[in-house]
Amino acid sequence: MDRPATQKKWIIKGTKNGLDELELVNGDIPRPKSHQVLVKLHAAAINFRDLMIPRGDYPYELDLPVVGGSDGAGEVIEVGADVVKWKVGDRVATLFNPGHLSGPIDNAAYLRGGIGGTEDGTFQQYGVFDDTSVVRLASNLSFVEGSTYSDAGVTAWNALYGLKSLKPGDWVLIQGTGGVSLFALQV
Repeated sequence: MDRPATQKKWIIKGTKNGLDELELVNGDIPRPKSHQVLVKLHAAAINFRDLMIPRGDYPYELDLPVVGGSDGAGEVIEVGADVVKWKVGDRVATLFNPGHLSGPIDNAAYLRGGIGGTEDGTFQQYGVFDDTSVVRLASNLSFVEGSTYSDAGVTAWNALYGLKSLKPGDWVLIQGTGGVSLFALQV
């Protein structure tokens, strides 16, 4: 695949005027560093956080401007020199918080960080992500389907099976029709 020189991306430039804080710009396509991959993004999901940030409702300070979007899926088109897990052509989905690899999580640090917040996110045509910031996309999922799993899908799964797992006969109240609720209904 030929590597274009520029791309279109949605940046969040401020936190006062809602969606008017989003701007579609042309920008360079960065080269991946040693432990990064360049992903051609085919789909991105919109989460409530993606709306909270430009409205000024997100409780954490961010370094702006930043490319929004925490969830996406695409194809690896370039790998850094020290990447061993991924190769060109791999289908991947992004992870909300690339810094968390295992063990208990500090919720404040988790929410403060992450792609689409402190790191450029998925509302762009090409994204550079740490090699631990993506997961393999199941072959039976489209890019659109895969782009929705890493935040809403995992949140629903953790709510149902995390600290205290559901047991046969348990009741679950699902409020709303957002992504987490719809995933919880399907699990």
